[in-house]
Amino acid sequence: MCVSCSFVLNFAYAECLEMNQKYADVHAIYDKFLEILRRDLDALEAKVNSANSSQSSNLSGAAAVDFQSADLPMPSNNSSFATQPADEKPPKTKELSDRRTEYGLVWTMYMRFARRAEGLKSSRPVFAKARRDRWVPWEVYESAGKLP
Repeated sequence: MCVSCSFVLNFAYAECLEMNQKYADVHAIYDKFLEILRRDLDALEAKVNSANSSQSSNLSGAAAVDFQSADLPMPSNNSSFATQPADEKPPKTKELSDRRTEYGLVWTMYMRFARRAEGLKSSRPVFAKARRDRWVPWEVYESAGKLP
């Protein structure tokens, strides 16, 4: 992850700007940070989708084996070809989920700033932008109701 994607640095810089009442700069910081994270999420999703499509093509080729004509034992209905348990997510999917949760954290911090510094009128447009974003997890909606 790049230096411009550091959560601690971005939050600290936004807080410093907020203390100096440079609210337009804080909005710009959060917008830029969210844009970088959004691009990372899109790139990671593309990798996961390409990996899943290549796995499905490999599995479809392996599934074409005719077990009736071969002298191999028939696979039982209870066995699985999967190398991972069904309830465990593949690593890339888990990474995508973790990154999406981090993305939601940034939205939550952005909404808290807007509410704290500029009041309810400013926090509503920020939440509206979050609602239109396809990567926003459910935690953002829950935190929007709990803003101080």
